[in-house]
Amino acid sequence: MVMFWRNAILDHMGQPRRNIELDRQLAELQAYAVEVFGDHDAALRWLDTGLSELDNLSPREIVTRTGAHGLERARDVLLRIEYGGYS
Repeated sequence: MVMFWRNAILDHMGQPRRNIELDRQLAELQAYAVEVFGDHDAALRWLDTGLSELDNLSPREIVTRTGAHGLERARDVLLRIEYGGYS
């Protein structure tokens, strides 16, 4: 029984499994950032940069900490960048 429980929370390499929904949210945000910036490296830099609009957290951090609410806030920032409303 203990072995089953351990396997339920660890992957085959013995590492903790990540939350599938969190992975999906971060992938969605990264794809949108690449679309907005037109460059994969620029999008990755943006994902890891603290932003005042996100309480000085990076987009990756706010999504990791708050889930869907953070994803919506980070997407709003990207939307403003995309349409020129970001200063």
